[in-house]
Amino acid sequence: MTLVRRLTLRACLLAAATLLAACQGAPGVLPTGPAAGPPLGLESALRLGEAAAAGGDMASAVRIFESAVASRPEAPEPREALADAYYRVGAYPEAGAAYRKLAAMRADSIAAQVGLGRVALAGGEAAAAEKHFRAALALDAQNPAALNGAAVSLDLRGRHREAQALYDAILARDPVNRAVMTNRALSVALGGDAAQAVRALDDLARAPVRVPQAAHNLALAYALAGQPKQAEQILMAELPRGEARENLAFYRKLRK
Repeated sequence: MTLVRRLTLRACLLAAATLLAACQGAPGVLPTGPAAGPPLGLESALRLGEAAAAGGDMASAVRIFESAVASRPEAPEPREALADAYYRVGAYPEAGAAYRKLAAMRADSIAAQVGLGRVALAGGEAAAAEKHFRAALALDAQNPAALNGAAVSLDLRGRHREAQALYDAILARDPVNRAVMTNRALSVALGGDAAQAVRALDDLARAPVRVPQAAHNLALAYALAGQPKQAEQILMAELPRGEARENLAFYRKLRK
């Protein structure tokens, strides 16, 4: 893999933060333990699982959704919720299997195609991810999750202008979507205009309603713009020292 390709992969995986949900616990490790209480009706189970997920208790959410799927295997709603929960805990093979079952149950499921795209991105399969996002867009050409996912897939493959057109399509309908603005700015940096990206990301990183990834992307944009001290200041404030130094060492390689 060339240095440029490593840059594209590393940076756009950061850019995908708005698409790839942060894991709640050890990535790829499913929660274990007893089932969460007696059997519930489907709607009650979904509400309870969603409440657990919203509160950060993904272990309980997974168990509740698994129980709901077991009790109603023909219903798409609990399977979608379970697939999303698997994805959030980093159990990507299980998430992929659940999304595929959902797609088999409902050929018109946008959630299934977007979910499969996200799983493919998590596995570094940008071309496969784009196919799934395009399939979702064939069902709904304005779906923001599918547009964003397709854009990230294009960025991962170095097709930054095409990616930016998709980000722009989202922003045309939702002009204050800071997460998409962050992704687009990083795409601009990767496309060769780091100075413009620095200006955009600096504003986003300082905004009262902050996108967490904006500061990390700003550090990378500073590095690409030949301003390593600014990148270092940001990373030392945002990351544990060891991780910050690892990123800075990577940035220095980019300038050689």
